[in-house]
Amino acid sequence: MLRRYCELWRASRPSFLTVKEAAKVLSVCRATVYSLVDKKLVTHVKVLGAIRIERESLARYLSRGQ
Repeated sequence: MLRRYCELWRASRPSFLTVKEAAKVLSVCRATVYSLVDKKLVTHVKVLGAIRIERESLARYLSRGQ
């Protein structure tokens, strides 16, 4: 029962990338990713001061072709 609950919880929560991981996905430098965050072009959260970018938000940004 607990195992199934954990699987459902993992599947329903959003997935996040570090700035370094996002930069690798976009093939840009980390400064560019910070710029996207500052311009609010990608959704992010801060975890203990570290920026985490929502994977779905990055996919939406890529699909817009910017």
